[in-house]
Amino acid sequence: GRVTQGYQPGDDVTVESRPDFVNTSKSVRNESRPEGFQPGDEVLYLVTVRNSGTQQGTSVVVQDVIPTQLEDIRPEGGAVTGQTVRWTVPSLAAGDETELLVRARIRNPLADGTQVANQAFVTSVEIPEPVPSDNPNTEELDDVTAFVVTSLPVLTGSRKTFVDTDGDPARPNDAIEWTIAVINTGT
Repeated sequence: GRVTQGYQPGDDVTVESRPDFVNTSKSVRNESRPEGFQPGDEVLYLVTVRNSGTQQGTSVVVQDVIPTQLEDIRPEGGAVTGQTVRWTVPSLAAGDETELLVRARIRNPLADGTQVANQAFVTSVEIPEPVPSDNPNTEELDDVTAFVVTSLPVLTGSRKTFVDTDGDPARPNDAIEWTIAVINTGT
């Protein structure tokens, strides 16, 4: 007979039916601007929990510890304790998916180049070991969803003025009083 991956005719085969959350993904987008992330911006995380298994998942719990660089955490349908968001989905049929949303604001101030990395984890009655979410925008499996904060000064409104305290016009050896106004409209 023909051997297929170690199986031979007459061998006992055990088929296991269970949910599988390995295809769960997490993405992030900036709701304040089309490109980049800056202090004070609103971000939206989307966790798509997929049951790619052969059995319904029951009491599906998704936990997401939101990074401390974010504040004002507002999940849809979830509960927040400190920086942790927790959603409970009573059941998720085989082949189904559900989307979970959480909004937050990037803290201000925050240093330029700060990386904000995050990952959600899924469990159920049948799968008690946490399964990590995957960043769908990279090739790597089970990797964190991350963005980098750009925080730069914008000094376009700055100005300088001077007054000749000895009277106009300014002449050599006159006393000059300078005023420099630095206005930072950046982050």
